Amino acid sequence: MHNDDMLLGFFGGLFAALALILVVEITVAYLLHQGLKKIPEQYRATETFMPWLTLVPIAGLAFYWILLPFKIPESFRNYFAENPGNGQEPKDYGKGMGMGAAICATLLLVPIINVVAWIPAGIFLLVFMLQFAEMVRQLPANTGSHPPVRHAPSRAMPSSDDRFARLERLKQLLDEDILTADEYQSEKRKILQGHEHPE
Repeated sequence: MHNDDMLLGFFGGLFAALALILVVEITVAYLLHQGLKKIPEQYRATETFMPWLTLVPIAGLAFYWILLPFKIPESFRNYFAENPGNGQEPKDYGKGMGMGAAICATLLLVPIINVVAWIPAGIFLLVFMLQFAEMVRQLPANTGSHPPVRHAPSRAMPSSDDRFARLERLKQLLDEDILTADEYQSEKRKILQGHEHPE
């Protein structure tokens, strides 16, 4: 019975630890995804869905290596190169902390070392996320590209001579029975109100 309690406690603790790790990974992926979306598209060095790939078991580690030390810092470097920040952003745009987090995350796969590797991994990741949040805070509030509003060209009111010529032409069409009386009156009103005669 004592052994059963120990096993139950062990697996319970293991399950709780795995659940906590999963919650942290989902939170990090969500924050990275949201932050990347705020970077204007022309500056992004990666796609906005990439952070979600870090949740893939084992293989997700490769995406941590792609994003944290390289693609995310590169995206911010591209943006701040043309849009200077307030000086609060890290000089390497998070590359150092991202590299540290990726290395320590890799060490979590190594037996014995993984017992202590989670401590620096958590610290590096936390600092990276704080730097990331500061850089995201400096991004424009709305990065959506809206097409310019095109106003219809204003049409100049036809001159009196022009309207008179159109009325004469309209009368000819009526006399030649090309237009009915109702059509004539309708088109006449349009011309007098300043609308162009339809082709």
